[in-house]
Amino acid sequence: MASELQELKEMVEQLRMDNDRLRREQAALSQPAGEQDGDFGTFVQFWRRGRRPNAIERRQLSRPVLELVRQWDRIVEQDATLYRRVYRPDGGEDTLQVLLPKQLREEVLTQLHQGHGHQGVERTTELVRARCYWPGMYHDIKEWCQRCERCTVAKPTLAGKAPMGHLLAARPNQVLAIDFTILERARDGREHVLVMTDVFSKFTQAVPTRDQRATTVADILVREWFYRFGIPARIHSDQGRNFESALVNQLCQLYGVHKTHTTPYHPQGNAQCERFNRTLHGLLCTLPPSKKADWPRHLPQILFAYNTTIHQTTGESPHLLMFGQEPNLPVDFLLGRVPASASEPVNDWLVEHQARLQTAFDGARERIEMAARLRKERHDRDVRGEAVAEGEVVHLRNTGIRGRNKIQDAWSPTRYLVVRAPGPGGGVYSIAPCDQQSKVKQVHRSLLKRAPPQSMAGAQPEANTAVLDHTLRGTDEGPEGWWMACPPGALAAPTRVLPTIDSTPLLVQQEVGPLAATPMASDDPPQCAVVGPSDAVHSVAEIDLSVPRRTTRETAGRHTNVHHLPQSVLSSAPTH
Repeated sequence: MASELQELKEMVEQLRMDNDRLRREQAALSQPAGEQDGDFGTFVQFWRRGRRPNAIERRQLSRPVLELVRQWDRIVEQDATLYRRVYRPDGGEDTLQVLLPKQLREEVLTQLHQGHGHQGVERTTELVRARCYWPGMYHDIKEWCQRCERCTVAKPTLAGKAPMGHLLAARPNQVLAIDFTILERARDGREHVLVMTDVFSKFTQAVPTRDQRATTVADILVREWFYRFGIPARIHSDQGRNFESALVNQLCQLYGVHKTHTTPYHPQGNAQCERFNRTLHGLLCTLPPSKKADWPRHLPQILFAYNTTIHQTTGESPHLLMFGQEPNLPVDFLLGRVPASASEPVNDWLVEHQARLQTAFDGARERIEMAARLRKERHDRDVRGEAVAEGEVVHLRNTGIRGRNKIQDAWSPTRYLVVRAPGPGGGVYSIAPCDQQSKVKQVHRSLLKRAPPQSMAGAQPEANTAVLDHTLRGTDEGPEGWWMACPPGALAAPTRVLPTIDSTPLLVQQEVGPLAATPMASDDPPQCAVVGPSDAVHSVAEIDLSVPRRTTRETAGRHTNVHHLPQSVLSSAPTH
């Protein structure tokens, strides 16, 4: 208890010291020495002379300085420190925000974000906005939070969703997908099932086993598929150690089979087997309770029922596409559908059989491609995250945090370099640790997250701009719901006043929050910003004060319809 109290005292003392140091540095920077702080120093020079920059001086000021000048009437000075006065929309008391120089922004953001629980953009913005102000602060805070390495690694942000790919085949035994599923332990001790599915015909075999060892996989592949249905051209599986073992790889090399696998922790890459596993579980659930303990004995009957039923995707039964003919079911003998004997010549039967089989194959291919296209369109509607380019640095999702590990980092702190990126529509990337680029691994886009730059310096807004955006949402470039530019009563009955200005410079009206309808009493309207060259200056003495050429137009500076009244489309000439 004493140690905890001591730690609390030290924390409070540190916060007090940091606060005092911040105020001392701010006060020092508000003095002429602070004029070296770029945009902030330029504004301080105008403030010290007690007069706003005129239209000619504004022409060469940067956007942040113009934003500070626009809020001249809200700036107050207390104890050699400059503040901006704002009001809460709920009628609460006004708040003084310290005008924060550039040198102190990184320290303030570090204390209010890293030192305050690594909260999100909106919460961090509210913490800063209640204390400080500088032009473009919302953009800086947002980028600071996005670049925070701890937030990137720890927070389980929504994973990216890449476009869907497809595992397709054009003929039987071209691609064989295999996978294991686990069921309840049967009476004989078997609980594992090795599922083998032909990708084109959907013909499936499932063999119950006692384990998932590589020797078991190799033995079943040879006895239950190779010797019965032929050698497949390709075997596709996940990255289980039993499927990726040296024994299975040697078996594939011996029979000339191409072995492929999915990316780690992405079962969608072997969706054919995964989908059949769910179907198999549903069919086994229909067994009576007295037979469920002996499910291995009933597995061949269930597989026969599945293989002889028309598949929704192909429009044909897996048995027909695999063997070229439909099997005779027990009900066919009852209904008298079984032919007694073949009376037609063999050649005619072969021709007819070949034509019928070709029609079934063509129809199955067309329907498979159509189903794949519809699935892709439906899936790609919710694609999230941009594609990652080669050379970018990413984080890999920490797939080991399951169960009660709720406070562990959601992403690995190791930074990976993207070695190879897929083409358009692809989702499999090759990555390697930045410090060990020889260890390359293939992962799916859903397991990757862009790593922020290692530099935590907050990005500052552009120094200058030739044309100011008149649609600027607010002085903080962010949500302004919590702050008002003037007291609530000042907005009750706004009065539109046409400012009298010099007609030489081009002025662009800026509507910024509630200030747009409320004029400020001053010699130089703060709601107008001069548009001109973007050459920034940091000293009043450096500004070019040459007098520009004045216009000779009689209507210069006059508004023909001040109150925006309706105007007639007819000629205003008098009628006789």
